[in-house]
Amino acid sequence: MEFEKRLKELEKINDQIAGGALGLKESIETFKRGMKLVEQCKKELTEAEQSVKKLIHVNEETGEPETEDFVLSSEE
Repeated sequence: MEFEKRLKELEKINDQIAGGALGLKESIETFKRGMKLVEQCKKELTEAEQSVKKLIHVNEETGEPETEDFVLSSEE
């Protein structure tokens, strides 16, 4: 399942549980499904974050871009 589809399903699950229309058993099962989707999304986001690179500069000798791992910081 694609990341975007998981998010849409999570939104739907949230609405269902928050709406109060589900019974207790169905709410618990729906919540469990949502938690599995959250874990899948977190894994995919972690993998994406690890693969993101940011351009430092272009090496003047080779003309090749030099990169470093992207690190999320509150200062940027």
